Amino acid sequence: MRDDDLMVRNVLPKADQTEKLKKDRSLYIYAGKPSDRYEDKYGTEGKIQIGDKYTDISNIKFAMTEARLALLPELQDRVMVALKVDENTNTGLVSDIKQELRQLNLLKIIYITSPGNELDN
Repeated sequence: MRDDDLMVRNVLPKADQTEKLKKDRSLYIYAGKPSDRYEDKYGTEGKIQIGDKYTDISNIKFAMTEARLALLPELQDRVMVALKVDENTNTGLVSDIKQELRQLNLLKIIYITSPGNELDN
């Protein structure tokens, strides 16, 4: 069951070598264009979603620090950031997110994909 109300389009790229990970120490960042129901209000430019809210690149530090503190104390130093990025998202947005995560010393980043091969339809 999804914890967050997904506000961005999230068609994940496919990968043929995937691995299932535990969710207990992962913080999720979604990136993509606003979904159809939010497009009128927020436009069509790529957005970042953390939790149930859109956030600016300048607010990632605050949002991730807040999310990290919500984890169990013993997991806060071993956290992984899971990026769920729509396949049509601008790579510049992903680079900006990664730069902010580096400044927070959140260096364990995983990309969530769909199982399969790019050639599969």
